[in-house]
Amino acid sequence: MGERNVLQRAMAASAMVMEMAILCIGGLLAGAWLDRRLGTSPGLLMLLTLLGFAGGLTRLLHALGPRHDPPPDDPP
Repeated sequence: MGERNVLQRAMAASAMVMEMAILCIGGLLAGAWLDRRLGTSPGLLMLLTLLGFAGGLTRLLHALGPRHDPPPDDPP
């Protein structure tokens, strides 16, 4: 049972890292594309990359936030 718990934690950590990377890279690519289309280089690239990073960090902190475990049962 201990191995299963470790595997679940590793999968959750991997998902968080991937989500952070996808949001940052997505912001970077979208900003670069919009900058080329609108001629606003490098404004939108920086803005959307920072927004992607902030969104990824928010998701990461939400996932790692405090856990509300039920209190242990008091012995009679």
